Parts: sequence; C-alpha cells; structure tokens
Amino acid sequence: MIMKNLIVFIFLLAIFKVATAQIKETDLAESELKGHVKTAMEYTFRGSVNSVNIDTLAYSGKTTKIFDKNLRQVYELKIWQKGQPADSFSCEHIGDSVIIKTQYYHGKPAVKYTYKYGKDGKKTEFDTFSDYDPRIVTDAKIFYKYNDAGDISTEETFITGNKLTMRVIYQYNAIHKKIREEQTTYFNSRKTVENFSFSYDLKGNKITEKIYNAAGKLTAEHTILYSDFDKEGNWLLKTFELTGSNQRQGNYSYQIITKRVIEYY
Repeated sequence: MIMKNLIVFIFLLAIFKVATAQIKETDLAESELKGHVKTAMEYTFRGSVNSVNIDTLAYSGKTTKIFDKNLRQVYELKIWQKGQPADSFSCEHIGDSVIIKTQYYHGKPAVKYTYKYGKDGKKTEFDTFSDYDPRIVTDAKIFYKYNDAGDISTEETFITGNKLTMRVIYQYNAIHKKIREEQTTYFNSRKTVENFSFSYDLKGNKITEKIYNAAGKLTAEHTILYSDFDKEGNWLLKTFELTGSNQRQGNYSYQIITKRVIEYY
C-alpha cells in the first residue's frame, strides 16, 4: 500500500509540473515562444556544450512541438534519451473553454489532461486521469483561486475525490511575474513545506530560482542563462545550472544545456 501511495505521489508531482503555467497550456506563451511558430524542437544535453557547434545527434533528450496557424499546439513528441521509447501528446481544443491533452506510452493512451477555462480565459480547473496501469488508477484535480490583479494566488490539488495533496500559494511583482511560491505537500500523515523565490532579466526571462526548506535553509539554487536569440526574440540556447545539497546526494552541481531550433509559418 505504501508503494502504491508513493507511485501516486510521484505521478502527482509530475502532473503538477504540467499544470503550473497560468496561460493556456498549449499556447505559444507557455513554451516561451513568440511569433508565428510552426514547429519548435528542443535538444537537451548534460554538461558543457559549445553553443556554436552542438551535435544534435548526441542529445540526451528531445522535445518537438507542432502548432497550427492559430498558434495552438496540436502535437508534442518527447524522446527522453536517444534510443529509448518516446512519449507523444495530442491536443484537442473544444471552443475556448476546454483543452484535452492525451499522453501516449508505447502508442497506447496513458494519461488524459483536461484544462478548463472561464469566459475571461482564466484557467479554473485542471483534471488528470490515468488507468494505464490497472493496479493504480489515478484521478487528480487542481482548482485555482485568483487575486485582485488577476494572477493565480492559490492552487489546491486533490486526489481520489477530496483528499488534499498539495497547496501552492503565489506572490507576484508589479508586472505579474511570479516572485515567490510556497508549496505544501501532504503524503500520508507527513506535511512538507518548500519555499521558492524567482528573479528575471529585463526581457522577462527567469534567471534564478532558489529553494528553501520549512526552516528557511537554502537547499538548491538554479541559474539560467540565455543566448543566441533569433529575429523574433526567441532564445536559441539556454544553460540551466543547478547546485544544492541533500541527505542522499550530499553537495551536488550539474548543468543542462537546451538548444532550440524553430521553424516559422
């Protein structure tokens, strides 16, 4: 039973990452893209890579997103590591109020994500359902509350009906950029609190993220550098540096480089 709960908890954390964006999840803005984009391919690498001459055949991960002429995402393909099975996603848009994103494993529907929006275009609910493994059926929902400025102030995640599993509280700066986040997770009888702080460059790109435990101790720090912008202002190279410390790994530090190739209509 503990193992089943742990699997559900890990799955829940994964879907939380899918649902955290405030704008519509299949719009260009969610992918940090501008302009009339047709396809965007992102190659990820570990360690130091020369920004001028990156071997895209040696990537450790690749994501391809395809958009229609209305700038809505219609398909996504993720290859986690070269030679391993890929995950694909199809997107169905039902008017302006519902988006259904289906994730496939080995060609079989595995997870269904449903995004619901109000008349003002604001996200109201995120539902996810999976019965891919008949031993573990997962049904989770996230509900959103907004502040007076129209930004998401609180997210609450429930599984199996009414079991609160995660609560996230956000704070923003004057230009509606998220600057603080308090994330509380509930697993069995345990409660874990983490706090995040963010900073941005003049273009609005996130450049730092710091993570603190409930006692206020810094446990991890991310630094993000952008370069090689194209004519639309889209970055073509991003370097993500992570340093931190925990009981299992001790002190650690690594780097992830993302190279982006964009095709326009």
